[in-house]
Amino acid sequence: METCRCVGIPSRFGSGYQFMDEPPEKYELHAWTEVFIPGF
Repeated sequence: METCRCVGIPSRFGSGYQFMDEPPEKYELHAWTEVFIPGF
């Protein structure tokens, strides 16, 4: 994320939980980076 921002590409941090029909015994958090590239 920081590398993208240093070269002028807007980016942000995303996080959440996976939805499942049957609730799992233990939930796990997932994280990712989102980037915006104009025209792509």
